Order: sequence, then C-alpha cells, then structure tokens
Amino acid sequence: MKFAPSIQSETWLHEAIYRINVGFNLTEEMAYFSFREALLLKDPEERGIFMGILLNSAMAKRPTVEEVAGFIRATFSFDDFNPTKLDKLNLKNVIGVGGSGKKGIKSMNISSTAAIVASSLGVNVAKPCSCSTSSLTGSADFIEILGANIDISARKMAAILEETCLGFFKIENRIPKFDALYGGKFYAPHVLSFGLAGMTLPFKPDSMLYGCAHPNIELSAKVFQRFGYRDVMVVTTTDDGVHFLDELGVFGTTSIIGVRDGNLGRLVNIKTSDILKFPNYSRDSIKPGFDKEDNVRLAVQVLSGKGEPAREDIVCVNAATLLYLAGKAKDLKQGYTITKRAIKDGYPIEKLREFIKATRGNEEDLNKFL
Repeated sequence: MKFAPSIQSETWLHEAIYRINVGFNLTEEMAYFSFREALLLKDPEERGIFMGILLNSAMAKRPTVEEVAGFIRATFSFDDFNPTKLDKLNLKNVIGVGGSGKKGIKSMNISSTAAIVASSLGVNVAKPCSCSTSSLTGSADFIEILGANIDISARKMAAILEETCLGFFKIENRIPKFDALYGGKFYAPHVLSFGLAGMTLPFKPDSMLYGCAHPNIELSAKVFQRFGYRDVMVVTTTDDGVHFLDELGVFGTTSIIGVRDGNLGRLVNIKTSDILKFPNYSRDSIKPGFDKEDNVRLAVQVLSGKGEPAREDIVCVNAATLLYLAGKAKDLKQGYTITKRAIKDGYPIEKLREFIKATRGNEEDLNKFL
C-alpha cells in the first residue's frame, strides 16, 4: 500500500525524483518548482541531466495532467509568458495548428504545407513553428528556406496573418530564454510534448488543431483544457502502436479527441484510407527527402499540383481538417474534395508567394523550387 511520507527532502528537485522513482504522482506545485530548480542549475551538463531525469522519468511513470501543467508552467515562467492570460485577435475564427514534433514516423513537412493550402481557401491559420531537432526540416526551417522572413515581431506577423490568412510564429522568438536551455536536446516525445508547442502563439486562437506523436492524446486534450483552451482537436496516427505521427495520416489508424465549448469529447479511431478510398499507402509514401532542400522540394511539388499522390493526399487530409474546424467544410470528405481542387487550381502556391512577399522575404528562394 502506497503512502506519502511526511518528511520531505531539502529541495523540490530531489523530492520530485524520489517520488517519481517509487511511483508517486507529483502535485502541480511540485512539478513546477522541481523543474524550475532543474532549469536554474548553473552547470549545463548537470542541468541537462536533471531536465532529462524529470521529463523522461515522469513520462515512464505515465504523467498526470497536474504534472504536465506544472512542467509547462515552469517552462513558460522563464520568459514571463502565461498562455492563460492571452487575448484573442480582432480577426475572427483563427485556427491554430501545432504539433509536438519528435515524431516516430519521419515525414516531409505536412502541417506547414497543409496550413498553406487551408489559408489559400480563406481559413485564418496561425502556425507556431520551430527549427528542427529530430526531423530533417522543422516548420521554421521549412518556411525560411522558401524565402519567408519570420524573424519579425509577433505584432507584425499578426498583421501579416490578417492580410494573408497565414502566420508563422517562431517559438524560439517567443520563449528565447527557455529555448537556450532546451533546444536540440530531446529526440522523442516527453512531458512537454502534450501541449507546449501549441501554446506558444502570442494570442489565443479560436480553435486549435494539435498533433501529438504519442498515443495518450486524451491527456493532451485535458492539458489544453487546464490552460483555458475551449476548442481543441488533438490527433495522432500510428501503423504499429509504437511509432507515431503528429498529424492525421493516410495509412494506419488516426486517433482523434476534441474539446468543444470547454467540454471533453470521446476518443475516436478512424482510418482515412477507408473513408476516402486511398490505395495502400505506407510510411514510405510520405518519407522525408534526402536533405533539407529535397524535403522542401517535396512540399512545393504538392503545393504546385505536381506532388506524389500520397504526399498530396496527406496534406489535403490535414488541410481538410482545418477547413472543418473553420466551418468551411461539413466533414472530412467535403474538405478533402475542396482542398484537392484548390491545389489543381493553383491557389496554394500563389498563397505561399503572397505570404513571402508580405514578410518582405526573398521570392527567388521559392522560384528555385518551382
């Protein structure tokens, strides 16, 4: 029989490690203070070790909502950022699209490409983006290689979102102090993966599509609830139950759970291949390119209507979901049909060019891939 000892260690950090090691859950307060203590350690090697111990041992134990919330709060406190106090934009019906990254199934850039497709159809899409750690090109790498200038203020990017229906908001600019301690250190999902990236927008979106490369998407949805998000859809896809994609897939099983008007829905498992009558796609059908430029080229081919079938279909499935959340499609089938037609008509590549121009980027970088 488990019982909580009355004698506590001298530090939050040591006490948290003791409790996790014997299977106790942490309170949100203990998770917050223990992770802050780890982040405040002066020696970089020691700091990295204790960050890894907390994030990965809590993951192995199976984290609770309170633990995830405490770790995320500690993370944001380094940059005096509080997602619960964010205001909405004056722009109506903004859809955030973010993901945990660190996916077990490696792929081309899917969510960024889908964001461009959806925005070309009038959906206001806000994309938190970051440089790559475990993938070939992170979402920030992707859009910068294409010539966009995203190293601008959040206010300017919000104005570009209002002008073009598309905004890429760099995470490294939003929480720079934490990123300096964390960036490039973790290659698989951990406790922060259940929501951190999606919460880094400088405003509260009207709805959020969040991909989590882990099976426990119900935990992720509850974490968003805890931070005051009232409309969220969390998705994940797997073909073997071990490796996960942080988007809707075109093979295997996609799991979906949502929060609508603050209320948690039920977990649903679907096979988009059955719904949309796809051929027998596999993870090889969407694999990344052989280098960064080739990876970007694969996405540009999709945007310009010259992509391989599986790559175009997975982008359209995710763009269709954004259309559904924005009320521009009644279901996945209708959204898929609309996005396929948009690509054929050339809307997405023109939207990308418009966005690059609005950021005062370099259109010639895009032209290299056309």
